[in-house]
Amino acid sequence: MNAIGSAIYTALAGDATLTSLGCTAVYHELAPPDAEYPFLVHQAVAETDHYTFGQRAWEEHVWMVRAWDQGRSTVRAQALMDRVDEVLTDQALTLPGGARQLVCRRTERIPVPAEIDDQTGEHLRGAGARFVIGVAT
Repeated sequence: MNAIGSAIYTALAGDATLTSLGCTAVYHELAPPDAEYPFLVHQAVAETDHYTFGQRAWEEHVWMVRAWDQGRSTVRAQALMDRVDEVLTDQALTLPGGARQLVCRRTERIPVPAEIDDQTGEHLRGAGARFVIGVAT
């Protein structure tokens, strides 16, 4: 996981409101098979360099965050994603090495199709969003 992923993890894993909503953990890319629901998964989607006068001026990092829960309702997963939006949108992330954050914003909500857990037969429901984090170089 890169520095942006670590900063997102720190912000989400350290949020007491997410914990009070039932969030059991935050995982990078993939939750383990024995993960306890509900949980969050975050992963990089794209990293784009932007140039000014022939030099890299800033980087755009796109990250997806998804909430997963068991059951037939998306209510709890959506409540987790509403809080993720509050934790990340227009908030400062702790970036290493003096990197300067320009923006952190949700750019789109992502519907997460229902799935069936192969091991338990339980319905799995989710909600998701993409976030753009701009970093000056």
